[in-house]
Amino acid sequence: MLRPDELQIFNGKRAVVSVAGEFDGGEANWTTDGRYVVTTPPLDSARQQLTAVEAATGRKIEVPCQGCFDVAPVGGSRLIVTNYDSVIQRIDLSADTSMVPMDTDLPSFEEPPRIVGGIAGEAVIFAPNSGPTSNSTRLTLFYVDWAGKSRSTPIGNGKLLGWVTSATRTVYSSPRLALSLSPSDAACDGSSEVVLVDPRNGRLITTDASAVESQSDLDVSGGGFGVQGLWWSSDGRLNAVIQSWRCDPGLSPGEVPVGKQGVWRLDDNKWSKTGEFDGLHIRSIDADTQIVVENDDRVYLIEKGMRTMVSEGGGTIAIPEPQ
Repeated sequence: MLRPDELQIFNGKRAVVSVAGEFDGGEANWTTDGRYVVTTPPLDSARQQLTAVEAATGRKIEVPCQGCFDVAPVGGSRLIVTNYDSVIQRIDLSADTSMVPMDTDLPSFEEPPRIVGGIAGEAVIFAPNSGPTSNSTRLTLFYVDWAGKSRSTPIGNGKLLGWVTSATRTVYSSPRLALSLSPSDAACDGSSEVVLVDPRNGRLITTDASAVESQSDLDVSGGGFGVQGLWWSSDGRLNAVIQSWRCDPGLSPGEVPVGKQGVWRLDDNKWSKTGEFDGLHIRSIDADTQIVVENDDRVYLIEKGMRTMVSEGGGTIAIPEPQ
């Protein structure tokens, strides 16, 4: 649980580690082995460093990292990190005490590349305007391994990348990336879609959203739905928060939410609704367990429908990768 001035690590209902720090605007990531929780600071922070907290002991490690903002867990306690100067670095928290610049064979990018995940020993990188011209709408993901070797997977043309989540151990018995894509940045331009990518061969599968469409009040003119969250739970299943909307051209933005957000799970490539959500943040830990941040900033653990308040003060949630 990450708050502007505190990082807490929970084991069930109990906070076992609490570490003070400057985390406002930052994001938490677990290393692949579940040994560390890692954060980077907001760009305007005076403390330009990567902070890692050892889950078992609460020991805090601070590593200077100027302008660092994206982190990819790439196996064990290893991380690949980017900064706003497009420098790609790496660190093994179990052995290194400083960042090591990487010499990669990535192409040149017009804008700083963004790390959007880490999977099966590679960082997954998205580069805005990575096509041959600054007006390119081609969406490509790049994979970079520990040695700096890269490869790429074309995702398609005319799509905008939204949520990205990855897991090495999944119900598919192999690593998967999940991406939410939208038709464009124009209001009321159609529903989102969720695509699964097998990073071993680049194969793409668009998930079946027919159940979402049938339950989303899309009979109104220009209606659709958008993905508001995407994550893998510890049982290796993909989950999403999806919001239906209707189009009102007289408003800005024109997409007006309809009803509560739905919580959905992907089974056999089809989405099934598991509940509704009207709070700030939610993550499914497994089929029977969720952790939720409500609108009043209270944090609840929900186990088989039983709610227990475990914390106050809100925050964002990060759960370890399925082991």
